[in-house]
Amino acid sequence: MAQLFGKKIKMKYVLHQVLIHVLSECNLACKHCYAHNFKDKLSLKEIKKIMDDSKILGASLCHFSGGEFFLREDYQDIVNYAHKLFPYVEITSNGQLIDLDICNFLKNKISKLIISFEGPNAQVNDKIRGKGSFNKAKKAILIARKNKLNVGINFTITKQNIDLINEMIKFAKELNINFVNFRRFIPVGAGKEYMELSPQEYLNLNRIVNKARRKDSSIAMAGDPTRILLDSTLRFKTKFAGCMAGIALISINPNGDITPCGYLDYCIGNIRKNSLIDIWNNSRILFKLRDRENLNESCKNCSNKLLCGGCRAAAYAKSGNLFSKDPLCWLK
Repeated sequence: MAQLFGKKIKMKYVLHQVLIHVLSECNLACKHCYAHNFKDKLSLKEIKKIMDDSKILGASLCHFSGGEFFLREDYQDIVNYAHKLFPYVEITSNGQLIDLDICNFLKNKISKLIISFEGPNAQVNDKIRGKGSFNKAKKAILIARKNKLNVGINFTITKQNIDLINEMIKFAKELNINFVNFRRFIPVGAGKEYMELSPQEYLNLNRIVNKARRKDSSIAMAGDPTRILLDSTLRFKTKFAGCMAGIALISINPNGDITPCGYLDYCIGNIRKNSLIDIWNNSRILFKLRDRENLNESCKNCSNKLLCGGCRAAAYAKSGNLFSKDPLCWLK
């Protein structure tokens, strides 16, 4: 037995979302990218097997990322297979290759197309993502919206753009997009050298986004475990709260490594050596993550640990310990 959100529940756990990084190759070189260059990619057969196993484990959402997803020559085969298996299929892209043909293909096959920006203008965005990337990504948004795709923005908050949150919301409104995901920066991959926010800056960020969300529910601190502490309505609107690494989420890297989430640089197996089903149901690390009594330091003694649990990826990136405190926790 383990405790989740104050309730004793039985193993085994139902997987909700699988994140598949289909390749490492990318046509941009973002300075803060969390992805590693594995110099490898999953075969179409391996990707289909991951999807099959995820479906058996109960997954309803399959999310594809890279590298850059649309660099795969077989991306249509991947999307078509996912569309048959899952009610929700999402793709994160840098938007550089998206054109009318891609949008026409994706129509009625995916639930979300998410395009990444680092700022509301080329001056800010291109310093991080590369020259010309802003205009290409903006063009992709406009084509996708014209073709009635459910499209939104990922905006990772760093010290370089934290003052531009409201401008980013205004920019999104001008593009008539469906949603804005503000994302917490985790110092992994190429981003290890990037400066993190301070806990106070992180709290201010959450307050600004939460204030905007009260007026527009399409705005969110996507996937952030602490957001529920400021927005109590989320406790009733969502089935999942707090850090979902290994609880409702699993991630696969381009070399086959299995990790509890896409930002958590901790391998618990490899699909070329281990069964994803076996890892999900029997991994000792996943069992420990699912019981928040295993948390250490301030997270262990926090009255909100069953709601939040702290970001395990951030804890590991900072300390090398999966169960240590969330380094950006603003609760005192």
